[in-house]
Amino acid sequence: PTGANPDLLLNIARAAGASLGLLCLAFLIAGVLGVTLGLAAVRTDPPGVRSWMVVVSTLGLATPGFYIGTLLIAGVVAYMLRSQVTVSPIPVSGYGWDIHLLLPLFALTIRPTMQVAQVTANLLADELNKQYVVAARGFGHTWQAIRREKAFRNVLAPLIITLASALRMLVAELILVEWLFNWPGLGLLLTQVLVPPKVAMAGS
Repeated sequence: PTGANPDLLLNIARAAGASLGLLCLAFLIAGVLGVTLGLAAVRTDPPGVRSWMVVVSTLGLATPGFYIGTLLIAGVVAYMLRSQVTVSPIPVSGYGWDIHLLLPLFALTIRPTMQVAQVTANLLADELNKQYVVAARGFGHTWQAIRREKAFRNVLAPLIITLASALRMLVAELILVEWLFNWPGLGLLLTQVLVPPKVAMAGS
């Protein structure tokens, strides 16, 4: 017989929906948290980036999502062994739009969040050092008003480019994170084709 298998198409559609949902949630969280952290990391007098942002962003950017996921799974398993419980308090594998999202989202969003936060802080700190900000301060405008009404608006274009880069990072991380947490998306389907079944993962 010719034509596509309806069951195959249905499975691919379900996997695409699971991947797209996880990706959109991770992107939303990374964008909101990243911009919020970036704004919080900017000091105004004198303008610059707070020292804690350098440390936090460096650690976050240096840690891949699958490594964070592995540490999270190891932490849950260690807790279960120490507490002598047989049921995990947080699911380390499986599918569900509930607490099952917690560990995959955490593993996915760390690096893009830190990337967005770092770029936001650096862009805004540079903008606050420009001459028009000095002039606005001379006319009595507050730092908050300048940052909200002028400076942040001027860094929106490069910030959008950074968000696009963060999305690309999320897509790259998604494949391994889905495999690690047995999330039934397109990434898991791909790894099931490429990785031998005997390789251990969270579900086994």
